[in-house]
Amino acid sequence: MLVRLSDGTPFRCAFEAWLSKHKIASAVIVNGIGMLSDVELQYYEKGKYRTRRFRKPMELLSLQGNISLKDGKPFIHVHATLADERGKAYGGHLKDAVVRVTNEIFLITLDEQMRRGKDGLS
Repeated sequence: MLVRLSDGTPFRCAFEAWLSKHKIASAVIVNGIGMLSDVELQYYEKGKYRTRRFRKPMELLSLQGNISLKDGKPFIHVHATLADERGKAYGGHLKDAVVRVTNEIFLITLDEQMRRGKDGLS
């Protein structure tokens, strides 16, 4: 299944709206490509998430993760690899971003309903 997000839209908000509209509660994000700006990448260190921010547009080289239900709503757990204008790559947990040009995200929906709890998937 293909998800296409449009230029200028907030990544997480637009993706969650698309999932709700199509009634998708569980899926695997196989890959995603495109461009993002105003990116917030996180990494886990010493018991909490640290955030790095990138304001300029960056190429979205790879996007992977899963969709599950959390508190009755689609929850996106996604990791991204991005490259700047020099080709330097950055990666981590994608907290949020703004879509630039387009994002093309490929999903495989699951029949089994995954739920996200305090300790991860169940």
